[in-house]
Amino acid sequence: MYTLYYVDDDGRTQQVQTGTCGAPGETTTVTAPGVSTTAQTEIPLGFKARDTAHITGPIATTAGYSWQIGFKAYKQATDTSGNLLGNPVCEAANLAFTSGVKPVTGTGDVTSDEVVFPSPGKYFWVQTLWMVAGDGTRFVAAQGVCGAPGETTKVNQVNITTTATSSVTLGQRAQDVARITGTIPPGSQLVWRIYKSTGTPTPVCETANLVHTSTPVGVASGLVNGIEYHSYPVILTAPGVYYWIETLTDIDGNTITQGVCGAAGETTTVTPPGMTTTATSSVTLGQHARDTAHVTGPVATDTGRSWQVEFQAFKQSTDTSGNLTGNPVCEASNLVFTSGMKSVTGTGDVHSDPIVFTAPGTYFWIATLWMIAPDGTRHLATKGTCGATGETTTVTPPGMTTTATSSVTLGQHARDTAHVTGPVATGTGHSWQVEFQA
Repeated sequence: MYTLYYVDDDGRTQQVQTGTCGAPGETTTVTAPGVSTTAQTEIPLGFKARDTAHITGPIATTAGYSWQIGFKAYKQATDTSGNLLGNPVCEAANLAFTSGVKPVTGTGDVTSDEVVFPSPGKYFWVQTLWMVAGDGTRFVAAQGVCGAPGETTKVNQVNITTTATSSVTLGQRAQDVARITGTIPPGSQLVWRIYKSTGTPTPVCETANLVHTSTPVGVASGLVNGIEYHSYPVILTAPGVYYWIETLTDIDGNTITQGVCGAAGETTTVTPPGMTTTATSSVTLGQHARDTAHVTGPVATDTGRSWQVEFQAFKQSTDTSGNLTGNPVCEASNLVFTSGMKSVTGTGDVHSDPIVFTAPGTYFWIATLWMIAPDGTRHLATKGTCGATGETTTVTPPGMTTTATSSVTLGQHARDTAHVTGPVATGTGHSWQVEFQA
C-alpha cells in the first residue's frame, strides 16, 4: 500500500492519494527456497542413519545473507508391531539427535551428520532451513513437518540364534548354525570364532585362547526371517571345551551383532577316542614284555587324519622287596624303552614292540595316542598316567640257588654248584652264564 504527498516550495506537505490495502499489483509473495528431504527408511540396530535435504532453490547468496540447514530426529512411541501409539510427536522430550548445522551454498543435496540410534523403533526427522543475516540473526525459511512422508527411519533389531555341535570325538567335524531374523544390509557376512576353554569358572574368549576363525559366509540382504547359515566344518585339534562366537558385519566391516562368550548352545566338547591299556604284568628276566592299547574309539579315519600309538617304559626305583622308594617317576632320566609308532586304523588292540628288559625290577608303561594331520603334525589325543593300574611289568630273575662244598681238608678240591630252577629264556636271542667267585 502506498501514500502520495504534495510538497510546496515552503516544504509543506499535503496528502494527495492513498493506495488500497490489497490493491491489484500491490502484492509481493515471498517463497522459501525449494527443499525436500529423504531419510534412510530402515536400518539394523547399530547402523548409522542420516537425513538428506534436496535443495532445489533458488538460493539468494548475493543479498548479504547466508544459508544453513539443521536436522533433528525424534523417537516415537510404538506398540510391539511398530505402530504409533498416538499422533507423531516431535518435542524436546523425545528428541533423540541433533545434527550439526550444515551450510547451504546453492542447490543440491545436503546431508546431516550420521547417528547410531541406541534402540530399535521409529524415528521422525525434521529439517529446518535458515536464512542468516550478516549479524548472525537466523530467520526460519522452511521447516519440515513431524511425521512427514520420507522422513521416518525404522531401526530394526537383528536377532541371531545359534546352535553349535554339542560334542564330538577328536578328529570328527564340528560346526555352528546361525538363524537370522531382521533386516540385513547388502554385503553382510558371518564369521565364527572358536575359543578353547581356559578351565576358569567364567568363560574366557580372548586372543590368547582363540584357536580358529572361520571363512566368512555371505548373508542375503533384505528382510529375513529365521534363515539358516552354517559355518564351514572344522576339526578341533585337542580334547577340551570350546566356545563359539558368531559375528555379523556389514560391507565395511562394522559389527551388526555379535554373540556372547559361553552362550547357551554355543559350546562344543571334544573327547578323545576311548583307549585303555594292559601291559605284561610279570616276566622272568630274558622274556619278552609288551604293552597293549585297547582302542574303543570311535576313531575318525574319514576326515583326512591318521592315528598312531606310542609306547614307552620307565624303570622305577624300588627297595629289596620290590616296593617303590618314592612316587612313580616317568621322565627322560629313567626312560628305558620307546616302541616304534603303531598305526591305528580303527577300534581294536594295538601292541607295542616286544622288549626284553635287561634288569630285574619294576617298569611303568605309558601309551600315547596321536592324531596326525595331513601335513604330518601330531596332535595329542590321550596319554596314560605314570603308574596307572595295569601298566606295570615286574621283571624277576630266573630261580637259582647254590650249594658249595661244605668243608675240605687243606689240599682237597672245593667247588660251588648253582641249581637253576628257571625259567631260563633261551628263545629271545639271549644266552646265559653263571660266574662263581670265592
